[in-house]
Amino acid sequence: MPGAARWRRLDGVAPPDGLTPALAPRWAVPSIAVAVAVVAVLTPLVWHTRQPNQVDAWVIRWQEVAYGHVGRLAGVVTDMLMRVAVAVVLASAGLAWLARRLDALVLAITAVPTALVVNRLLKEIVHRQPPDGPLLLFPSGHLAMAAAAVLTAVLVVRVTASPPGARRAVAWLAAGFLAALGTARLAETVHYLTDVLAGAATGLAVTLAAALAITAGRRTRRARVTRPRGIDPLGGDLTDPTGT
Repeated sequence: MPGAARWRRLDGVAPPDGLTPALAPRWAVPSIAVAVAVVAVLTPLVWHTRQPNQVDAWVIRWQEVAYGHVGRLAGVVTDMLMRVAVAVVLASAGLAWLARRLDALVLAITAVPTALVVNRLLKEIVHRQPPDGPLLLFPSGHLAMAAAAVLTAVLVVRVTASPPGARRAVAWLAAGFLAALGTARLAETVHYLTDVLAGAATGLAVTLAAALAITAGRRTRRARVTRPRGIDPLGGDLTDPTGT
């Protein structure tokens, strides 16, 4: 099929069924590398501390001004956007089910919970706290959840029969959603900038890693199903008692 051949040229591997795109896009690995690098660079700056670093201290000035003007509104926006994130997850699962993409359905069900678990582990390890409270700030759980939710939607729409225009629209809406939520969390002064960036990076990395794992599992399972009986994957004939 021309489409499948083109996909193989771009990604270097065939889609799981040879006809439809794999759940994990070709940019998954480099994107994971960038997201992990962001968290790795920011972690030493906030490791077991209660004080903001220089970057956060500079941004907090804007946060305090924003809080005085729109602090309450930012809280309302955050609550609304998190409800939207839940709806996005449910919509992604429904779309995957209708498209009969079990791999996409698995991602829709598991991406957000996995991102929250990883985010919680990072919070406990890094142990960044505010100057006057017991909360753990880094990375932001809201941003990790939201990033996982909207990226899942982008990936699910990508592997369904949605038109290219719809895929681009979902991608832009996802980016705008994260920007809006990050801005709202900063305006609430409940997080520093580094917390927000690390939270988004965590959600993106976990979701793409999950997509890679699901794609690899589907490809392996399909290879086992389609392998002719009696054929050794290393090249021998399993029906030959002499082993030659």
